[in-house]
Amino acid sequence: MTELWIEAHRPQTVEDYVFKNPGQKETVLHWIENGPPHCLFEGKAGTGKTSLAYLILKMRDVSPGDIMFINASRERRPEDLQDKIINFASTWPLGDFKYIILDECDALTPLMQKILRGELEKYHAVSL
Repeated sequence: MTELWIEAHRPQTVEDYVFKNPGQKETVLHWIENGPPHCLFEGKAGTGKTSLAYLILKMRDVSPGDIMFINASRERRPEDLQDKIINFASTWPLGDFKYIILDECDALTPLMQKILRGELEKYHAVSL
């Protein structure tokens, strides 16, 4: 089996994840039980931000068809990012909601941030 080391060792349960403090763990457990809010995870590279996002969705048993991962540092054209988000967010979810993970958002230009905000506000209520 060929698998990236980071994927092979990504936390699979809340107990596998290393939290900074007990309060952070309690917050995540609350999100798993009640649904996560719109989240912005910040911190140094390699601290587990993306792993935490995937863990929350895995523990909530979200279908992979309802999750879109975009590496924002690789999306250079606003139209491309906008098209991806619109095409994904405008369709009915398989479960309750669709989830978009935007990794490395610090690379987004102000124009991209404005476009993203407009699209997320437009589709935030799309559900069955």
